[in-house]
Amino acid sequence: MGVIFILAMAFSGLSLCASVVGVFTAHVPAVCFVNIALAGLAFLALVIGSAVATAGALKAESKINEHGSGIGLSANAGRKFMAITWSATALMLVSLVAWASVWIRNRRLARRARAHGSKREGLFEDDVKYRAAKGRSRV
Repeated sequence: MGVIFILAMAFSGLSLCASVVGVFTAHVPAVCFVNIALAGLAFLALVIGSAVATAGALKAESKINEHGSGIGLSANAGRKFMAITWSATALMLVSLVAWASVWIRNRRLARRARAHGSKREGLFEDDVKYRAAKGRSRV
């Protein structure tokens, strides 16, 4: 379980670094793909680690309480630890969905730009020009 959380931390850290780069270069498809891959690996590692930690803690709690009740021994699973791990998992899912939506948006913009003969594929300025040509000024 510890190895899985170490992998999750490593992928999360790499995802954070790639996201910092991606904020400034989100129009580059390779940057979006790298962010999606790193966020996906971090999410997968967090799901596995959180599931193993939750199952292990709950199983240990029930066995200790079952066998230790005769001598006054009891256990409580670490609910705060589980809350932290599952919160991290949910936030990494949010990151994964955000980068996937950026990638999908860039693909749509690139397709639209190619259809209208633009040389700059998928850039924000092309979307503004397209909407202005269609009479829609809001972006």
